[in-house]
Amino acid sequence: MKLFCLFLIMFFSVTISADSLPDLIDKTKQSIVAVGTYMPKRSPKALFLGTGFAINDGRLIVTNAHVLPKKIDAMGFEVLTVYIKQNGQSKKLDVKVVAIDKEHDIAILQLLSGTLPALALESSVVREGQSIAFTGYPIGMVLGLYPVTHTGIISAISPVVIPMMRSRQLNAKLLKRLRDPFKVYQLDATAY
Repeated sequence: MKLFCLFLIMFFSVTISADSLPDLIDKTKQSIVAVGTYMPKRSPKALFLGTGFAINDGRLIVTNAHVLPKKIDAMGFEVLTVYIKQNGQSKKLDVKVVAIDKEHDIAILQLLSGTLPALALESSVVREGQSIAFTGYPIGMVLGLYPVTHTGIISAISPVVIPMMRSRQLNAKLLKRLRDPFKVYQLDATAY
């Protein structure tokens, strides 16, 4: 089964369950990271690129593939990093890329040291009209290293491939998606 891109447009989402929303936010924020690069002689030294979250044993970070830089300036000592806030202090943790799935816009990073609290991905069936919450950095680091949470609903679930009106519109890429489809979850929510 393919990875669900469920709520990884730019940030992670969890379905709202029996836990209260404030409790879910407290749990979730511990696992959210800002993905970026760090270069000692650049101004600013830290460059924010997107949001990610810890999974599995707390050493793996999921983010979107489009978040990753096209190249790293090794001569300028630039490194791929994640940024977190622990005990009121901002921390930089170096990471490496371990997997990229460009078709689904997913990337897996690995912390080079340490662990973070991992999020348990929701395994229940997602339904239209279901309430959700998503946490991340929708306006970048404008407000600092403080992830924000927004709420909404799943407004539609559709296949990634829309049927073609004429057979000549089909191509190999579309046929592959028809054989191995995944779902697109449309959200009714505002993040800013």
